[in-house]
Amino acid sequence: MSSPFTVPPPTPNATEIKRRRAIITLRVVLFFLGVSALLVLVLPLPLPAPVRALAAGSDLIAALVVYAIYRQRIKAR
Repeated sequence: MSSPFTVPPPTPNATEIKRRRAIITLRVVLFFLGVSALLVLVLPLPLPAPVRALAAGSDLIAALVVYAIYRQRIKAR
């Protein structure tokens, strides 16, 4: 027997579901860009150190750009 005072849990609407998926996608992309930057620096690859540092830096810059674009899209809404 259900009580008349119980409230069913709220169901998220379509925009909330899209926003959550975008946040998860953003976190996954940022995580993998950060891990790839770290691996390029740490693993003994047959590349000179300046080239490895440049590759790692470009990964980190790409992560920052993705994050900045996402933040601008959120503030525009």
